Amino acid sequence: YNDMEATINIVVAKESYLLGDLDFNGIVDANDAAVALDMYKNSVSDEKLILIGDLDFNGMVDANDAALILDVYKYGK
Repeated sequence: YNDMEATINIVVAKESYLLGDLDFNGIVDANDAAVALDMYKNSVSDEKLILIGDLDFNGMVDANDAALILDVYKYGK
């Protein structure tokens, strides 16, 4: 992780969201990873949620995104 830190905000319909913050509480934490897994399990297709939760940018929210969200939570990156 080279001691670099980044925050990515995305804009959806003129609203700004923190990448990975699937529960919209302003922080990326373990609960967001749980939401990502729930989205994956239930095949959620909400475009806004996919944009916010798709940390590996493959067009869907899946278990890999949940793992990446946990990395953000754990390492702050």
